[in-house]
Amino acid sequence: YAQGRRRFAIITPETSLASPNNKAKSTFDDFRTALENVGLPIRDEWVGLTPHPATPGAGWEETREIWIANPKERPDALFVTDDVVFSNASVALLEMGVDVPRELHVVTHMSTGVNTHRFPFPISRYEIDLQAQANALVDMLQHILDGEPPDEPHLDLPAKLVMLEGR
Repeated sequence: YAQGRRRFAIITPETSLASPNNKAKSTFDDFRTALENVGLPIRDEWVGLTPHPATPGAGWEETREIWIANPKERPDALFVTDDVVFSNASVALLEMGVDVPRELHVVTHMSTGVNTHRFPFPISRYEIDLQAQANALVDMLQHILDGEPPDEPHLDLPAKLVMLEGR
């Protein structure tokens, strides 16, 4: 938003949506709230829900559907909330000839310190510390093994945003 982007799209696994029984906010809820906070609408045709990220091709079709939904007005920013889904979404963007980052600023998830990803174009990313995740999980499991409920059934761990610079 601070870089002048006003038309936001999101691709997220269906598993990141909060269920009626789950009081935790979902990734999609946070996205909607962020857009509302700056006075921008959320457009249904720019929301891509993928099956589980491990499903072959997850994110490819959703990326294409978002991009071709309205050729006269396309998103200028895309959030892909899963690194595996991003690998498929990036293929779709390359196949369609989308000029990233000039035409479309892409933000995706990445685990801190994991350098196995090779990005086909410049992106911004938010990084989650896998060690902090593992520590929190071990703590929760230890409580359960000790016959106690975990301190919190849902944890929000910090993320680091690494913005695309110079564009």
